[in-house]
Amino acid sequence: MSNNLKLSDVLRSKRYENKQTQEQAAELLNLSVRHYQDLESGKSLPGFKSICKIAKEYNIDFSQFADEEDAI
Repeated sequence: MSNNLKLSDVLRSKRYENKQTQEQAAELLNLSVRHYQDLESGKSLPGFKSICKIAKEYNIDFSQFADEEDAI
């Protein structure tokens, strides 16, 4: 499974846990609805600022998405 599909699964799961619409999640994360939809569908990956915001708002440890060979 590619990293962006794992991220999309986590975003969708967190949104469902919080009983949010895509529009509400996008607003919380300060993203456009279209960009949020692309992240959740796996069509794009977030930039660094978005990763930090997602991690903070949804209490996600993004180290789980790093490949083992990328780990320090």
